Amino acid sequence: MMRKKKSFIPALRKAAAGILLLVILLSCAACAKDGGDSTLQPTDSQGQEHPNEGDLSDYYSGPDNREYFDIPAYIQKSSFVGEKVTVAMITPSEENATDFRSYVVFEDEPIETEHGTFRPLQAGIYQCVYTYALEGMKYRFSYNLEVTVKDSPVFLDDPVLPAAFVEGKTYPLPAVEAYDYGNQKAAAVTVYAVCGGETVPMDASGLRIGQNHAGDTVTITWKAGDSGEAVLERKVPVIAIGSGNDIRFAELFVGSGWNEKKALDDGVHLLTTGDATATLLNPMIANSTEYRFSFGNDDQAERIVFTMTAYHDPAVSVTIGFEKGRGSSGEGKIILNGTEEKNYTYSAGNALYVRYSAVSKQFLDAEGNLLFAPERDSSGHAFNGFPGGLVVVSWRVENVYGLCDLRIEKIGAQTLNANTRDLLAPALYYNSFTGLYQLGDEIVVTGIHGVDMVDPNAEIKVSLFAGVGQNLTPVEGTFENGVFRYTPTAPGYYTIRFQSTDSSGNTATSMRQLCVYDQAKPQIQVEKDLTETAKPNDELTLPAASATDNESVTIELFVIYPSGQMRMLQRGESIAQQTFQVMELGTYCFRIVATDASGNSTMTDLNVCVSADGGK
Repeated sequence: MMRKKKSFIPALRKAAAGILLLVILLSCAACAKDGGDSTLQPTDSQGQEHPNEGDLSDYYSGPDNREYFDIPAYIQKSSFVGEKVTVAMITPSEENATDFRSYVVFEDEPIETEHGTFRPLQAGIYQCVYTYALEGMKYRFSYNLEVTVKDSPVFLDDPVLPAAFVEGKTYPLPAVEAYDYGNQKAAAVTVYAVCGGETVPMDASGLRIGQNHAGDTVTITWKAGDSGEAVLERKVPVIAIGSGNDIRFAELFVGSGWNEKKALDDGVHLLTTGDATATLLNPMIANSTEYRFSFGNDDQAERIVFTMTAYHDPAVSVTIGFEKGRGSSGEGKIILNGTEEKNYTYSAGNALYVRYSAVSKQFLDAEGNLLFAPERDSSGHAFNGFPGGLVVVSWRVENVYGLCDLRIEKIGAQTLNANTRDLLAPALYYNSFTGLYQLGDEIVVTGIHGVDMVDPNAEIKVSLFAGVGQNLTPVEGTFENGVFRYTPTAPGYYTIRFQSTDSSGNTATSMRQLCVYDQAKPQIQVEKDLTETAKPNDELTLPAASATDNESVTIELFVIYPSGQMRMLQRGESIAQQTFQVMELGTYCFRIVATDASGNSTMTDLNVCVSADGGK
């Protein structure tokens, strides 16, 4: 969903600064009788004024065009104040659509969303709007979300938990708050946890997971309100780590329907006599990650369905089915999202490969040959990649007619067997944030954490640098409880680096560039007044002038003659005192213009009226 953007982009304003200055100077050639300060209006590269923040006039009006959008069967149209709402994933039905926008509006103001979700803070009607352009026409669809006040407390937090708990370790428990909007007061919250029919010990350091619980599930329950009428529940599986940091990889897959899971030298073997699903606990970075799997010696299932689902938006999912039928080898099919298919040759024991390229949005085999370039995801919506770059990966065996052995052999750089050490880096993620900030705004990044399927307590570091590329200068921010904060003191480009390292030394790194721009106008100081009247041939003493700003400033002095002609007298970091002889009858305008590095400009006019009697 679209977030509110700041109005002025420094790079565009710099490009327009010279043209802008000339246009304004010429337009003011006929000087006013009274001098004064005025501010130059920043523009974009086409010389158009930027819209005000939240201006939706171009796309907010017009009738709905339902037939031009792909609309899911179910849309959430009611919720409660404070509860998280997921906005419907609606996309253009036309392939050549441009300028697609989507936003939530409440009382004519845009509402910020995170990964298609938001928490309404007021009761009323929220409008979800989708627009795009096609061949000069604009199309629009919208629906209303009715938000009311709930008669029980609402949880204000979505607790961030590891993908799995390792037996014998202690985990900090996320703080969860609740609010009773009906009575306008905070609600008390209690919490308890159960695993394998036993209460999980809990103290100030967190949850203490006992030994011998691998394969069990921890159920954590929060209750809010005087009688615990509001309930929030989360479940986390428990896994085990072998001695010497060796991993029992079979415990890293959760699912249903399996008779046996074991790790052998040629991969993880999942055995079943019926249809079954296995999901890898750790979210994976989508781009160019290779997955290798196969039927084992017992291959009595007709197909393996491989699925990649966006971690940040589970509505975005792509499935690839490998269908061999009831033979061990021969001609079969490979099927995209259950609809598009092509022929594929199978042979007993040979591995299947899938590799996804985020650049081309294509699925490839081990040699880089194209498998599919999906235009739509498994729900039928336009496929534009996996939002956030992280995916949850799962396998399913279908039409099992005997004993089936699903063998998962490789994930990215990690070859899976009974004695392989941990080589998988943690998956690193954070809530989305804007890349544009006005000087004085606080940069806040929330939800920063790493998920590692072996070491859920992966260490997180966040660093901020002034500059980009190789020219980086560290600046000090604060990072606590998954939240990074920094208030820039100077405009320019910054680089933020997120880093997560697990106990085996595997590190994941993510970089983002930020732009901090200055919207403050320079302040001009003129040392003394200039006479307002003079006679022909009088010599004027033009006063010195300077400008102050929070970045570098260029100051210029122009004279605009009564005839309308204009000439620059000085340009630099300051204006020195100088003499100037007036010759023509009429008004001379001495214009001082200060422009900072971000393109913000201010001008001051000093007007002198020249007459035969000197104004007497």
